[in-house]
Amino acid sequence: MKNNILPLLGKYSKEIPAWLDNYLRQALQRHPTKFFDYKVPGCYSLYKLHKLSANEIVALRKDPSAPCPTRMISANWCWTTQPLALFIAKMFRTMVVKLPEYTKDSDAINRLLNNAAVPAGAVLISMDVKRLYPSIILNVCMQMIERFLRRVGCSACERDLLLTCLRLVLTLNFCHFNDKVFYQILGFATGVTCGAEAADLYLHELLREEFMKVSAYIHTYRRFIDDAFLIWTGTIYRAEQFMHDLKVNLLLVRP
Repeated sequence: MKNNILPLLGKYSKEIPAWLDNYLRQALQRHPTKFFDYKVPGCYSLYKLHKLSANEIVALRKDPSAPCPTRMISANWCWTTQPLALFIAKMFRTMVVKLPEYTKDSDAINRLLNNAAVPAGAVLISMDVKRLYPSIILNVCMQMIERFLRRVGCSACERDLLLTCLRLVLTLNFCHFNDKVFYQILGFATGVTCGAEAADLYLHELLREEFMKVSAYIHTYRRFIDDAFLIWTGTIYRAEQFMHDLKVNLLLVRP
C-alpha cells in the first residue's frame, strides 16, 4: 500500500488538500508492516428471509439446514484497506447523489409510486441485477469508473488517487471463515465500505449508453444500486427489446 500511495502524495503534493495528505499518511503509518500482523476480516452469512414464502420460513424454523438464499457479509472495517475505503466512499458519494437516476433507498422507489403521475398507456418496469456485487469483474469495474471520472472532468490528481485506492481496496480482499483464510478474486463482498458507491458508479457508466438510446421513452427512471424502477411511455415490444439489450450488456461483463 505504501509503495502505491506515497509516490502519488509526493507527485501531487501541491494539489492534494492538507487534510487528505495527513489522513492517508497517518493511515499508512499506523498499520502493521507485515501481513500476518493484521486481523483478517471475519465473514458470516445472513438469511434473506424477505425472499421466502411463509411456508419456507416455517420449514426453516423446523430445520435450519433447509434451503435458503443467503448473503455473505465481510467485516472489512478492521482491515488494512479500510482508511482507503472510507476516503473513496466520501468522494464517490458526492458523485453518486448527482446521478440523474439516484435514489436514497429502495423505500424511496416505493414512495415514488404514490406520487408519480403515470401517463395513460405507460408501462411500469422494475429491474434487479442478480448477484451484482459478487459477479463484478474487477478490471471492468475499474475501467467503467475511470471512464466516468474522466467524463465528469475529475482532475488527474483526484482521478489517480481514487483509482489507486480503489484498486487496492478491491484487490486486497481477504476474509476468515471456518478457520480458513480466503482471497476474493471476483467481485467484492457486502461489507466493503465503498462497495455501494463503487457499484453505483459502475452500473451507471456500464448502462449509460443503452439508456441514452431510449431516453425518449423514459418518463421516470430511479435506481438504488441494483434495484431500479421505470415509467416507460413506449410500446411494450420496445420495452422488451430494451430489457433484452440491457441483459446482453450485463452478460457481456459477467463471468
